[in-house]
Order: sequence, then C-alpha cells, then structure tokens
Amino acid sequence: MGTASLADVEQTVADFSISHRVWVLPILISIKALGGSASPKSVEAKIRELYTGQVNDLQLAYVLKGKHIRWARNEMRGASLVAGERGTWTITELGLQYIAAHENDRVDFSTVAALDATEAGNLAAPLETVATTAQEAYEIPLLRCLVDGLSETQALLREIEMRLRGKLLPGDMRLMPDGSIVSGYRITWALSSLKMKGHARSIRRGAWEVTEAGRQRLTQDGDTWDIVKYQESKSKVRAEATTTRATSPIAAPSEPSNDLLAPWLRLKPRLGASLFQALHARVRPDLEPTPAIRIPRNVILYGPPGTGKTFVAKLVAQALTGEADSGPESRWRIVQFHPSYAYEDFVQGLRPDLEQSTVRYQLAKGPFFQICGQAEQDPDNFYVLVIDEINRGDPARIFGELLYAMEYRGEPVDLALGGQLRVPPNLVIIGTMNSVDRSVALVDYALRRRFGFIRLQPSPQVIVEVRGTEPAAELAAEVLAEFNTWLTSELGKEHALGHSVFLNPAHALDNADSLHAIWDGDVLPLLEEFFFGDATRLAQAAVKWRAAIEEAGRAEDAALG
Repeated sequence: MGTASLADVEQTVADFSISHRVWVLPILISIKALGGSASPKSVEAKIRELYTGQVNDLQLAYVLKGKHIRWARNEMRGASLVAGERGTWTITELGLQYIAAHENDRVDFSTVAALDATEAGNLAAPLETVATTAQEAYEIPLLRCLVDGLSETQALLREIEMRLRGKLLPGDMRLMPDGSIVSGYRITWALSSLKMKGHARSIRRGAWEVTEAGRQRLTQDGDTWDIVKYQESKSKVRAEATTTRATSPIAAPSEPSNDLLAPWLRLKPRLGASLFQALHARVRPDLEPTPAIRIPRNVILYGPPGTGKTFVAKLVAQALTGEADSGPESRWRIVQFHPSYAYEDFVQGLRPDLEQSTVRYQLAKGPFFQICGQAEQDPDNFYVLVIDEINRGDPARIFGELLYAMEYRGEPVDLALGGQLRVPPNLVIIGTMNSVDRSVALVDYALRRRFGFIRLQPSPQVIVEVRGTEPAAELAAEVLAEFNTWLTSELGKEHALGHSVFLNPAHALDNADSLHAIWDGDVLPLLEEFFFGDATRLAQAAVKWRAAIEEAGRAEDAALG
C-alpha cells in the first residue's frame, strides 16, 4: 500500500472476511509482545497464551486446522500491517499505530467456529502409514459401471464399493487426516481423471457417461485389469485408536426426514462460520418456511469473479429445499439475467400463439410468477429462486412493481397486464453479482434496500480444503494470496483473482509447472481484459506471477527444512 495512512488501513481491514478480521488485533499484539518479530508458530502460541479464557480449545483447534491465523496474516501483509518473509512475521509502524488506536477494544471471538470434541481429538491423534489401493485402480471398474448404465456419482460410489467388496485393503476404509475415507476420496478423483483423459464426461452436475474413447479403453484393458497391481500405494491415515473403521466410502450422518433445519445446519462447515451466519441472519430458516413475522428473504452474493457465488447460491437452495436438481418440477430453479432480459420474460407477458393461423397473443407466465404460485400452494416447504448475474440486466425494469411485493411478503400487488401476485414468505430469492461487470454502487437504490448484500472474497483456504492432498495445493494458495496483493494494489479489490481458478480438476496441482499452465489458460486471458491495451502492466503481471511462485516455493522449502 506504500504510503497508506491508518485511515486507509482501517478501511482495508473492514473489507477482510470476518474469519480473518477477528485475528488482526491478536496477531499484532502477539508479535509486539514477542519483540516485534516472530515465527508463525510462536505467534500462534502467544495468541493461545494471551487469550486463554476468551477463545476455547475447540475454537482454536478449528482456527489452526483451517490456518485462519496464517491467512489473516497474508491479508495483513497486503494492508502493510506486517512485513517479512513467511518464516518471520514483523510488525510495521502502521501495525503499531493500529494497536494504539484499538488498545481498548475487546476482541469478539463469538464468530469463531469450533470443532466438536471428537473431531478435535482426531486432529491431535497420531497418523499411521498404511497400504492402500491407488486411484488408478478404480478407473476400469468405473468405466464398467458407466457402460452398465449407472451415471449418478453417489450410485457409482455405492456400486464400486459393492463390486470391490473383499478386494479392497483394510487401509482403504481408514480415515485420512482431514476425515475423508481413502477409498471414497480416490474413487471421486478417479472420475475426474477419466474426464481429463477423455474417457468419461459430465452430462450434468453429479452425473456422468462413458465416451467412445472410454469404451475403447475398456475393451483394450478390461480383461487384464487386476486390482492387486495397484495395491502398493501408501497413505497417511488417522491412528486406529482414534477412529471408527468406516463401512462405506459415502457414509454420511443420518438426516431426520422431517427436519427442514438439519440440512441447513450442515452447511456451516462447508461455508465457514462468517458466511453461514450472514446468510442465516437474512434467511432465518430456523423460523420455519412461513413464519409469523414478516421476513424479506432476499439476498445478493457479490464479489470478484471466481469466488464461488453461484456455487454457494446452489448449495443454499439445495439445503433449504432438500432437492439436488433445479427445474420446473423442483422447489428451486435458476435464471440468469442479461441485457435483453425483460419483465415480460421474468414475470408475465404477451407471447404469440404459434399454433394459430392468424396473429393471436396469449398471456404467458414467467419463472418468477410460476415459482411464487408453487410456493403459495405449499407453505410448509421452502422454495428458492436463484438469479445469476442479477446486475447484467436492468433489475428495476425486470422486477417492476414486484420490488414492493418482495419486501412486503404476502401482500398482493396488481400486475401491469392484469391480475395480482403475492410473493409468499417461504420463497427465498438469491441473486449473484459479479462486481467487476458493473460497480455495486450503480445498483438501483430501491433494489439495494430490499436485498441483503453479502460479499464473497477470494479465499486461498478453499484451495487447501478442496485440493489439500495434491502436492502443490499449499503452493497454489500462497501464490493466490501473493498475486492478489499486487493485483488489488493495481486495480482495486474488485479485480482480485478468485480461488476457483485453482479448483478446475483439469489442472492437476502437481508442481510449480501446474501453476504456469493455470497462468496460460485461465489467468492471462482474464488479465488481458483487465489491462486491455497496456502491454507494460501485463508484462509486470507475468513477472509478479512467476515471482509469487518462486517466493512461495522458497517459503515451502524453508518450512520443510
């Protein structure tokens, strides 16, 4: 940030995610207490010492598992609060000023999530190295299942388990350090491997089909396949004394069939405490689909591209409705706004009757009108409408008089072409907004007042959580954090790279070369738009990317050494 003032830093810290912002003051105070410079482990230990009684062991276990303190430090480095290499954290003059300005503040740890006692115990348990079956072993059995007509991921997992029963090793049923079952994890990645090789393709989310190349491979290699050839792999697993041997690679906690809240609560560890709490405060599923009080359940998820806005919106819709897929027969559906989208497409409008020989128009109901009718007829269940890219259209024109109806749920409004419409209280409306396409500040004020805005930011943690078993996952996370520090200083926070750049399974995170491939195929084309016509800054970006990889690699080597 160069010559940033304390006021600039305060604004930057305010934009941190809650899970990181809560650690800014404890990190600074701990570094100062350690003489102004210390190692990451020393800082974490000092935080534990200084805040005993305010943050409990289970909360701290959750934070250390997710490396929240270390990721917070990365953001603080970009805000010029700390400096130094990764092996040493050094407080800056701005950091000291920040402490002075907040010396009487009490840190609010209420937003910090906690592990349950069992999970915390497992984290502390020793690991064992055991023999397991390699990922490649599952590819031929998967192709056989696809040829036999199975397509859904969960059905494939169950079928593979049944067909290989008695052939898998005991280690395949053990738990990995992150709690995943070895066999289930490797079957899932075997599917991704088949897709990368062109032997299978995804026909929709969670469903697959075999390709002609896959059939040819099965014909060529199927008869010689022998699982024993793939059973010399080794894996780190949790010690037997701290875990129960799994019986299925897709084992999951039981779900009360009549409890609408249970699937929602299980979203918390997937979304993180801060995002979950922000959504919960706007949607309030704990008050039942049709509460006695009026709740405008309208939310917009906004932020830079690649931060998982649509993914989160779908997760919320699935959790609230209990249905995996969207569509006219489902309790949730998704539409996308664009410059040509109009009120007549969304609510209702006149459409030509193509079955008539003469020109004749009929009144056609749009997706919003339809789902409102469905929800009103079924008040005991949630319905969800996801509006992707809500700011790419003209929301004020598309919603029309329904801006009133969305706020005053249950009250009828007269429609332009006749009739009335109510927005029922059990309908949740979730919009997504790419803040690079159009500044959030340009959103119609009437729309802004009726929606709760929740920001999603790039999160290096997600890369580690999703792809943590791959060799270069930590390296990729560090590169994202480092490169975004430079990119946001050049263009602002709305142009930061999203973490989804590193989540494409087509790019294996094997080594630094993987990150160069991601640059060529995903990052460079985006930056060519950001720096259009500015070859100098585009060249600087390439240098910064390489430097970020080299710096992260050096830090990793130092940590291993």
